Amino acid sequence: MNIKLPAWRYVEIEDLASTILLNHTDLTLPFNPESIAKSLGIVTIDIGDLKLSREELKDKLANNSAFCDGFCVQMPDQKLIFTNNSWFPLARDRYTFGHEIGHLELGHTQESDLSEIEANVFSRSLLSPFGIAMTFSEEQLTPNYFMDAFGLSMKAAYYAVKRTRNRKNYEDEVSETTIRLRNAFLEKEGGVM
Repeated sequence: MNIKLPAWRYVEIEDLASTILLNHTDLTLPFNPESIAKSLGIVTIDIGDLKLSREELKDKLANNSAFCDGFCVQMPDQKLIFTNNSWFPLARDRYTFGHEIGHLELGHTQESDLSEIEANVFSRSLLSPFGIAMTFSEEQLTPNYFMDAFGLSMKAAYYAVKRTRNRKNYEDEVSETTIRLRNAFLEKEGGVM
């Protein structure tokens, strides 16, 4: 999978995630993607509650290649996210929730390499948005700080710090929505981090 999104698409996805954070959270870190999903009217189901073994679940969902982490279903009148809170670490479960919200909110109707990349961009933009990361001091730009602040795995935190460091040099090129998220977060935090 060697697909690269155009810069404008990254901005669109980041803006959608930031708008959702502004409208569906109180900006308290770390964000709870399951609560965000519910606020968006998405029904969440823990696969573990179905009392099926991995093998039974795999058989039942043979046509869905993403059965292990989670998957989403969009019906005309309802959106559903299925995850398994008991098989994976919390940070991975949070990322999966964000990823599945991304599929639903981006209007993906079929699985493709492109839709998977976009859902990944959405999840990281929802869980560790640049609008908030850009408020962190130089001393806070560490994987350990990002793990604690955003509830990320070490690997996700490492890449979030790397992206933040790369983008901090270009703060004047961020979108209005990213600036609104930054300002709302700073106001909530009393202007300092």
